[in-house]
Amino acid sequence: MAKFRYIAVDQDDSSREGEIEAASLVEARAELERSGIKARELVEVSDELAPLAPSEAEELAGQLAQVGSSRLPLAAGLRAAAAECGHRRVEASLQQIADRIEQGQTLEAVVDSSPGLFPK
Repeated sequence: MAKFRYIAVDQDDSSREGEIEAASLVEARAELERSGIKARELVEVSDELAPLAPSEAEELAGQLAQVGSSRLPLAAGLRAAAAECGHRRVEASLQQIADRIEQGQTLEAVVDSSPGLFPK
């Protein structure tokens, strides 16, 4: 089963976002629709952080620095930065980093375990 992240609206036209596991993108969309949720955006997510281009890594580093200097809890700050980022791959990286932090990893451990995240 693959994991998919969605941004959607429910029957009350309220915005929703979350993750769903399904065998395929088509199956994930169908499952959401059966639940009364219409996906605006639905993307497969991986547990692996994808290598970023130098410009994307620079954007990610800037976002991490900004969140680190804020007073927000780290995972919540990363999710807020992802929502406002505007760069799909950087947004996905911020979301995945937040996921790992919520699972108990430190930011240092996440970065150290993802050698392709910041190109040399």
